[in-house]
Amino acid sequence: MGTRSWARALRENGTATQAVNFAYGVGILLAGALLFEIDISQPRGVVDGVGYSAVVLLTSRFGKRTLLIAAGITTTLTILGAALVPDAGISVAGMWANRSFALISIWAVALVMRRRMDLEEHIRQRETSHLR
Repeated sequence: MGTRSWARALRENGTATQAVNFAYGVGILLAGALLFEIDISQPRGVVDGVGYSAVVLLTSRFGKRTLLIAAGITTTLTILGAALVPDAGISVAGMWANRSFALISIWAVALVMRRRMDLEEHIRQRETSHLR
């Protein structure tokens, strides 16, 4: 069975797709929790919210609403992490600079992916209307 036929069989089997989506979702949640744990256990300047944009990107599999919710949650974790990080490492101003870049990257990824989803939806609608 080739890669293409395996992927097609997975898409056509609703139960298998649900299992994969569940595993994927659990993986995303664990990745976010692990990033937060590392963020608050390391001195300022080590993590500072880096990596949350990847979590947001992975949630695009579940649609626009989930994508925006993930961006909101990771924004909250980035800001909360600043309050919980050990008082060591780079200056507070440096930490906020890093966290600002992390917030910008979270929302840049969310907005680009949302635009991509809108474009895919528009293309599907045009293809459907041309087939009628």
